[in-house]
Amino acid sequence: AAFSGCLDLTTVTLPNTIVTINTWAFKDCNNLLSVSLPYGLTTIGRAAFYYCFKLNGIEIPNSVISIGSSAFYLCGISSIRIPSSVKSIGDMAFYYCSSLISIEVDEGNENYVSVDGVLFSHDKDTLLAYPCGRDGAYSIPTGTAYIGNAAFSHTFGLTEITIPNGVTYIDDAAFWQCYNLREVAIPDRVATIGSYAFWGCFHLKDVFLSRYLTSIGKEAFYGCDGLETITIPQYVMSIGEAAFASCDSLLSIRVVGENQFFSSVDGVLFNKAKDSLLAYPIGKMGNYSIPDGTVKVGSYAFADCQNIQLVNIPSSVNIIGENAFEGCYNITDICCYGMVPPALDVKATFEDMVYNTATLHVILGASQLYNAVDYWSAFINVSEDINTSVQSVEDGIDIKITNGRININGVPGTVYVYDFNGALVTTAYVNGNASVIDVPKAGMYFVRIKGKTVKVIL
Repeated sequence: AAFSGCLDLTTVTLPNTIVTINTWAFKDCNNLLSVSLPYGLTTIGRAAFYYCFKLNGIEIPNSVISIGSSAFYLCGISSIRIPSSVKSIGDMAFYYCSSLISIEVDEGNENYVSVDGVLFSHDKDTLLAYPCGRDGAYSIPTGTAYIGNAAFSHTFGLTEITIPNGVTYIDDAAFWQCYNLREVAIPDRVATIGSYAFWGCFHLKDVFLSRYLTSIGKEAFYGCDGLETITIPQYVMSIGEAAFASCDSLLSIRVVGENQFFSSVDGVLFNKAKDSLLAYPIGKMGNYSIPDGTVKVGSYAFADCQNIQLVNIPSSVNIIGENAFEGCYNITDICCYGMVPPALDVKATFEDMVYNTATLHVILGASQLYNAVDYWSAFINVSEDINTSVQSVEDGIDIKITNGRININGVPGTVYVYDFNGALVTTAYVNGNASVIDVPKAGMYFVRIKGKTVKVIL
């Protein structure tokens, strides 16, 4: 990092004695305009010109063998030529060079080739780097099998991509923050979509996944705000954490029925056994009752769900994963129906403000148990107001909550159900036998019959 942060540096001429430019050598030289590299230089180290965003004038001599990862990260270069001597180029070497429109390679290079200004492996099997200063549509050439790590990353002007049938692998961060990409069709031979592959593609609305896809990486579609539905194909065996988190418009995660590893319940992603909740679409409105029988709530399962105010956690849940409710700032009520508190991996399961502002509702007799357990004890407001037993109103009228429904048994009469704000939700006439009343969503309600009122939580 010999010149790191030298803000007054505008031009550099290196002597012939220099053979290596080390890691971070010119990092954050924000006013550096041009560099003259000597013949005899063999190595440009990792992040050597990191964030030299005004650097445009540079020619790589035909003695350089290695260009390190992120070597020209966020530089101002508009074009670059790879000499025949270069044998290795690290991942993201030209990452976020927003003015870059062409990467050329000398014909004698035995390791790399340029196809219309796009960097490929010499056999044209792997697309390594697309100049991210380009605009419009691009068709990946036939014969390409792999889309490399961060190959299209930060190509803000990319509006359309055509992926040929021969592609089998989309690497990590391949299309990271391609803001204006609106549709992608993944051909059937693609088996793997890497972590962060389409991270932050805000306008991506239509995604057609490969029929033979087996793996979707961590945060693969994170922040794809235009995405409304996604269908998991038959052969997918693994889905990474937060793969569909922060997709503001996502209403439903569907799963092809023949899939042996995953299932969908009302648009919510579960494992095949339906005992592990994996991902909740954050575009869904209203409160949510985790289905009875669910054992685990996965890490980041509800991440960034701003629409949920009340969540019901059944007694079957015994573990809630790390950051499961990260970014759920609007939660006001958490209703736990288990006498034994579910294990929380870390305090970060909920946001700090939720511990201070939300009310934790527990069943009668359970508050001391929750207050004695790490992280649950952090809730300031704990209310022991969930009654899972039969509540007798009077004159043989009993009210019980079963599977999220109000059950009333007793003498005939008209039942009035009000929401938490006092608004009438529904009325029903019960005939004295066991009757069931449905309400539109989970929440706290007041049931009134024969002049008596009972609070229930669904």
